[in-house]
Amino acid sequence: MLLEFAIVALVFYVLFAAVIDMGRASFMASAANDAARVMARELALAPLPATTTFEIALQSPIVRGEPSNGYAGIYDAKYLAIDLSGIPSGTSLDQYFGTLPIVNRALRPLMIYDTVEVEGVARNFFRYPGALVRRDNTTGTDQEFTVVIPELDYGGNGETIVRWLPVVEEIRAAAPGPVPSAQSPFSTLSPEGGIAAIRVNVPFQSTASAGRAIDPNDADSLYEGGFGDAVYASSTVDAATNLQDVVPGGILVTGSGSTSESGAYAGRYGLGQLQLLGTQVRPFRKILSAQSIFRREVFTATP
Repeated sequence: MLLEFAIVALVFYVLFAAVIDMGRASFMASAANDAARVMARELALAPLPATTTFEIALQSPIVRGEPSNGYAGIYDAKYLAIDLSGIPSGTSLDQYFGTLPIVNRALRPLMIYDTVEVEGVARNFFRYPGALVRRDNTTGTDQEFTVVIPELDYGGNGETIVRWLPVVEEIRAAAPGPVPSAQSPFSTLSPEGGIAAIRVNVPFQSTASAGRAIDPNDADSLYEGGFGDAVYASSTVDAATNLQDVVPGGILVTGSGSTSESGAYAGRYGLGQLQLLGTQVRPFRKILSAQSIFRREVFTATP
């Protein structure tokens, strides 16, 4: 009886873990889709100058909100990492989120609780998964944080962060250049003629499966190496250099990061740490991206 249970239990737990992770991935993709749709629609309707770019629009009080005037706004990246000690006394998290921009509220189901060491002090955050970044010119009790997402490349025995991705970005046909208004689809001066084209990125990291370093020149390397292809949690991570492009003046938190010893999003870069046969490994991860496009409703005057 015990032998049969041991055989059946192994299969059952593997299937159960797979169903849980697939369900999490589906849920996260659905939440990201909702947030992208909401942001594209709200930006398309926002009374912003016709020739403004996406980057400039994100800095507008119309988009970031004016809480002092009771206007919540559309989206503000500083609410991707909320220091729970900064929430007003007597205010619940539900009440606090009720005052935030509408897209930040839509992203709430994707956020996690985490204790992060910042400058030697453990601080409790409710944050989006990814790497924690301190925003420029914010110090002491006025510190503001946001989150960037590492895009990885696995090779040999280490990991390389190819680039940092923002949680919310504009879908572009070309990278920003000397004349951003001609390349940002949000501007009516662009070839697209003014559209709100939004992408929301969310890192999905498995709670039950390890990441694998697969040789791109050997399609059978995963099957040949087996557990030997697992990416170890102690692997060296070479960080990308485009952080300033994503968060101008931003500073990657230099502490030990998440104080959790293990978890799907633990560690300085939020890459996670799991146990596999007594060895600490990185979880399997994919960056899920949701996109939505709405035509802007603007009026322009021409000579």
